[in-house]
Amino acid sequence: MDYYYLGIDPGQNGACAVIDAESAFMWCARWSLNTPLMIANDLRGSSDLIKGALIEKVSLFPQKGMGHSVAMQSLLVNAGIWQGWLLAFGIPFKLITPPEWQGMVGLQKWKKHEKRLELKGASAMGLIPNTPMRLARKLWPQAPLDHAADDGTAVALILAECARQQALNPMYQQAQATLFALPPGRKRRRPRKVSSG
Repeated sequence: MDYYYLGIDPGQNGACAVIDAESAFMWCARWSLNTPLMIANDLRGSSDLIKGALIEKVSLFPQKGMGHSVAMQSLLVNAGIWQGWLLAFGIPFKLITPPEWQGMVGLQKWKKHEKRLELKGASAMGLIPNTPMRLARKLWPQAPLDHAADDGTAVALILAECARQQALNPMYQQAQATLFALPPGRKRRRPRKVSSG
């Protein structure tokens, strides 16, 4: 049986993408307020084959302005919807921070490098920094990454690849099992009972 791996960028222009065990592109869907039911049905239909998923962890940075607050609120709502679907469909997932996944694929601090090269006129000299979009287009030329708005799809594809790498790497699996294991002699705490008063 061939397993799939899922990557999710929960941003406003986010997306989900699925690749197989050989890293071949299977399908993707861009997030839109008009398409959540279609995306949920696609996920439900593939849930038995999806071995693991990575969701980019949402980080909030407080800034002034009503527009920023609304954008952050919708980002949190999107992240919650994605996680809810994965829980409902029984798809195992982990959250991953941008520096973690970017480090796995060699895109550390890509935004800073891109801005620095832009200031130096790098595009005129033929120097083009690596970005998630360029990397995704190179790895999955058949994926629909034709527009700048497809950057969420590019990130989702890279996250799916990171999930695949983690699942196929026994050293990573052993480290994760050790990380989440309780020390010898320790028991899990029982939740406290809340008294109604």
